[in-house]
Amino acid sequence: MKANHPPRVGRGLARVLVSSAVAAALASSAALAQQQDQEDLMEVTVTAQKREQSLQDVPISMTVVDGAELANRSIKGFEDFSTLVPNFNVVRTPGAQAIFMRGIGSGPGSPSLDQSVVMFVDGIYGGRARQFMTPFLDVQRIEVLRGPQGALVGKNTSAGAISIVSARPTDKLEARLGAEYDFDLEGPTLDAVVSGPVTENFGLRLAARYQDIDGYIRNSLTGHDEPLRDEKAGRLTAVYEIGNFTITGKAEIAKLRLDGNPIQVFSARINRPIDYNKETKSVLGPDFDTNESKTGVLTVDWQLGDFTLTSITGYSKYETREGVDADFFERDLAYSRFDEDFSQTSQELRLLSPTGGRFEYVVGAYWHHNDLLELRTTATTFAPAGNTIRFFDQGSSTVSAYTQATWNVSPQFAAVLGLRYTKEDKDASYIRIGGANSTTTGVGTVQASFADSVSEGEVDPALSLQWRPDGDHMIYGSYSQGSKSGGFQGAISNATPAAFKFKPEKSDSLEFGYKQTYGGKGYLDVVLFHTKYQDLQSSTALPTTASGSSFAFFTGNAGEATAKGIESNWAYRFSEHVKVNGALAYMDAKYGQYAEGPCITGQTPNNAARGSCDNSNIDLPFSSKWSGNVTATWSSDLGSSMKLDVSLTANFRSSFRAEFAPDPLFVEGGYTKYDARIGLSFGDAWELALLGRNLTDKKTFSFATAAALANNPALGISPDARLGVVDPPRTVALQARYKFQ
Repeated sequence: MKANHPPRVGRGLARVLVSSAVAAALASSAALAQQQDQEDLMEVTVTAQKREQSLQDVPISMTVVDGAELANRSIKGFEDFSTLVPNFNVVRTPGAQAIFMRGIGSGPGSPSLDQSVVMFVDGIYGGRARQFMTPFLDVQRIEVLRGPQGALVGKNTSAGAISIVSARPTDKLEARLGAEYDFDLEGPTLDAVVSGPVTENFGLRLAARYQDIDGYIRNSLTGHDEPLRDEKAGRLTAVYEIGNFTITGKAEIAKLRLDGNPIQVFSARINRPIDYNKETKSVLGPDFDTNESKTGVLTVDWQLGDFTLTSITGYSKYETREGVDADFFERDLAYSRFDEDFSQTSQELRLLSPTGGRFEYVVGAYWHHNDLLELRTTATTFAPAGNTIRFFDQGSSTVSAYTQATWNVSPQFAAVLGLRYTKEDKDASYIRIGGANSTTTGVGTVQASFADSVSEGEVDPALSLQWRPDGDHMIYGSYSQGSKSGGFQGAISNATPAAFKFKPEKSDSLEFGYKQTYGGKGYLDVVLFHTKYQDLQSSTALPTTASGSSFAFFTGNAGEATAKGIESNWAYRFSEHVKVNGALAYMDAKYGQYAEGPCITGQTPNNAARGSCDNSNIDLPFSSKWSGNVTATWSSDLGSSMKLDVSLTANFRSSFRAEFAPDPLFVEGGYTKYDARIGLSFGDAWELALLGRNLTDKKTFSFATAAALANNPALGISPDARLGVVDPPRTVALQARYKFQ
């Protein structure tokens, strides 16, 4: 039993009974589409190039996952989604998640830093991990574009982009209800969708989600399992067609609260990677993280003959309140508070030419503005003179113009040229106040104060050549550039930064790809890539002392970095009963010049002002040489409108460094994890399924920190102990779905 909790098993059984009573099921517009396993595997439509195209006609290395697969696999966030995409890694950190693609990503050190892998939800830019809290709610499909996408996709896509397309209102009235109960995390997920026409030219779709689950880390101090997750989200989508106009409006609100962190103390042993303890435990005091987000999108498509003029107006806002324990005692002897308020507005206009002519093109303009306010406090009851409060205020405005033109030289050959110009202006101010009363009354000594601005202009071109010898084969080569704006340190911790600003990032990429289809039964995509980064932005925890006993977050620029390798995606239906799909990738990702990188604990910094060490010519963190997945699915009719579906997935990756610093102790060895699903459907209405993740209970971690901990033998903390973020253990869940007829 958990302290301060009623028995969770009883609560869980009650929830299951309630969920069954309402015929609950995972609500996704495509949740029952698994039954349509006779459909052509090649009928995958994407909008990566601003127009509807077949996946196999797009000269981009990309992976597409539809809503049916997300629902069947119970994928509700990027952590689980990452297992489906080659060279795509999501790092769980104590504060937020960070997405890495082809070895490149942005660390969580500074919220002022835009991500290198940008998320777009229904065309709205999201440069921060907290911006869209429930992006996988009622999804039609997710498109993952690897490599620089600056020319067409736009702002800050130096490493790649993720486009999430929400489900739209249906032509016929439908409703879906359901639940999933996780027996290991002891809690339910409830979803619901209602969709259909209101009038002949007006349709609505309402989607909602509720989740209340436990964590998988036992906190020895609080007696609870962490992190407890409480999530509520809702979305309303409306489509109105009048004349040549199609107007689509979306409003979404989400609230997420996490109590605790999946953090464990590791015992680092000399010349050996750190190991996951047999009994997973945490010794942190009470932590919490709350986030409320609101999103609004208005899209207007105006059909001008064979041309389409599109306007996308977007609004996004979130508020985060986070409390972090820093003393490893149940009492709050040392505690930090992190608050963020963020808002953004954007406007895009684009004109799309007809499809199928000798020349096809799109031209567009984009405007974006956001404001970020950070408030961070650190308080210690035993040394109040060391209390600090830090304010950071940043505003950013972006304007850009872009075009992409396709010249269909012949039915077999095409050339595509893209170009975008982006102008971005940022201004920021920072003040740090210290002293005994600084965190209560705001009265104290001003220890640091900065104010500055930057103005940058970037041109991102792209060129690709495509050759289709026949309808089943395509060979392409492409060159593309991406850029990521510079910025400011944000409300950094502990120390005054040696530099308040960091420089913009630039990427150049070459790709050679091959795509083949197999008569509607399957496909094969293979791509070779080589991407070079200049002034790669790196946000890391750097030591402020030679011993490494004190750390401060700092964002700087590595001189160079290179990522090269090969990626493949494939799928094939052997019969009406058997389908196999998967991905395989090899990558070599290294820093070039990186004179001011993070240090190993105990290493003497070569730059005393920044506490940095030379990290040149070492592998990028969180990057594996090999990664991939294989899924085999078998389905069969059982008679009386019953159908059985069984799938088994293996996802694997080779070893990687789970810390920004090049410390051999913080290496996660290679592993393979297995997931399985057994589903039973009854006609078009009911479906029940049993899901298992990480069936062999493989113990792994995704992030570690080299920060030294205080010696506390009573809590099992030795002088060589470190902190790591632990991945989930084996979990088993029951799904139920019901579609109203």
